[in-house]
Amino acid sequence: MITKRLVFTLLIGTLAFTGCSQTKHESTNSLDEPSEVLENTDVQDSGEEEFNFSYECLNTTEFWFGSGAGAWRTTLRIKNDGSFYGEYSDTDAGSISSEAPNGTKYYCAFNGQLGTLEKIDNLTYKTTINSISYENPKDTDEIVDGIHYFYTEPYGLENAGDIYFYLPGKNVNTIDSDEYSWIGKDFYDAPYDTEGWYLPFVVLANSNMHYAFHGYDFVQQTIDACEYYNNDSGLSEEQLYLMWDQYLNEIWVNLHDIKDSTFMNSLKEKELDWISERDSKLEKKDYMAAYSMTKERALLLLDYLIEYSNNNAYPIPLQEDTSDAPHTAINQSSNEHTATIDETPISDNRLSVGDEYVLKSTINIRMQPDSSSDKLAIAYKDEIITIKSEDLNGWTEIEYDGSIGYVRSELLQ
Repeated sequence: MITKRLVFTLLIGTLAFTGCSQTKHESTNSLDEPSEVLENTDVQDSGEEEFNFSYECLNTTEFWFGSGAGAWRTTLRIKNDGSFYGEYSDTDAGSISSEAPNGTKYYCAFNGQLGTLEKIDNLTYKTTINSISYENPKDTDEIVDGIHYFYTEPYGLENAGDIYFYLPGKNVNTIDSDEYSWIGKDFYDAPYDTEGWYLPFVVLANSNMHYAFHGYDFVQQTIDACEYYNNDSGLSEEQLYLMWDQYLNEIWVNLHDIKDSTFMNSLKEKELDWISERDSKLEKKDYMAAYSMTKERALLLLDYLIEYSNNNAYPIPLQEDTSDAPHTAINQSSNEHTATIDETPISDNRLSVGDEYVLKSTINIRMQPDSSSDKLAIAYKDEIITIKSEDLNGWTEIEYDGSIGYVRSELLQ
């Protein structure tokens, strides 16, 4: 039975978009030459220009509603035209029978169409679910591979009336307290440090049921996961292959979601040749060779994700909430409210020679101040670099892991 619990999630990332009333840089790289680095996500000055939210702003965002890692969850992605798709799953490994010795799973794969967005204020937009359909008929069941599947509706979207989007910067005291209870625990690791006063990410809320989905950047999450997969010591050759094969599949799925059919069809032709060569290694049980070529392939495709994020994705800006609600800080460990007036302005952090900088995303470090230069290293989110020289023609000299390299200056703003 599903019961409501506070959200605790390790899903992280910055929020990104295309076509959201800001200039978009077009990629000039060929399919064979993925290039640069991930766009940084520092807080933007809300006074620069008016921000217009649209479904295109969510092209790399996945909405997540659940009880925590490894438990039940509903995930949802929205396309530029407002169509959406996702899945709900909940596993009960202890509920077994002679016909289903591998447990019970509640599941729903779904897709649908959202209506036109209505602007309520700069930080709040409203829409409706115009239609929704399920891959398997609701309230049916079957046994597959020893698992008893019960097909349901997606938890979190049931009885949906108005659907609201809350943007980064929205005062938490203007949000329904039940909705807040679902996403408050996600504040600890978010694209913006709002000290608990304002939302640090985009939220999707089912107002009828008082449910709220936390939005995170699935492209950035996949890029950041590379650090985890690189930590592969102590594994057998077969385990190494299986681990990197999993990561390769994750990257492929996300590329399929964000790239056009022309790109993917061209990539697929090369992928089929690669698969044939890999399978020949597996037939010979040459797991080291299969692991090496799978890791190499995964890192190549990962560069396409980095390139896409750099050239096409921009953060939803952290805007100022001008509502009359009190600015009440949230104690993130206890979820309690303490009345404290927020008088801290958003500062413009400028870097000087000798400063240490904590990376907000995964980036490429180049040997020379040029995008065509060889890569010195990949530096991961939350790692520290040291500034060695100020901006020179769009590049900054930095020190990383004892080596000197160059990073595009715009990523350190």
